[in-house]
Amino acid sequence: LSLLLTCVYRYLPSKKHPFLLLWPGSMLAVLLCLGVCYGLSIYLQFSPTFSRMYGSLGLLISILLWVHLSSFILLSGAEFNSVLETHLKAKTD
Repeated sequence: LSLLLTCVYRYLPSKKHPFLLLWPGSMLAVLLCLGVCYGLSIYLQFSPTFSRMYGSLGLLISILLWVHLSSFILLSGAEFNSVLETHLKAKTD
């Protein structure tokens, strides 16, 4: 997953970045994704009123919540890489 995120961070933006600067953000995104997925599964497991309240739409709401959190994590990893690169450039100047 980390290698996939590194490739996404490398090839999707119009500006190309070296691979060594992309690893920290992709590792952060993977760790955050694992934590959020685990936390979300615990939340959904211990909230019995969720399916009772929303019925069959509960699954759709759960998937949309997971997609929203995952996209936020993906962008957070890219932002971390950007800040790291800016910090390292300022440090070398």
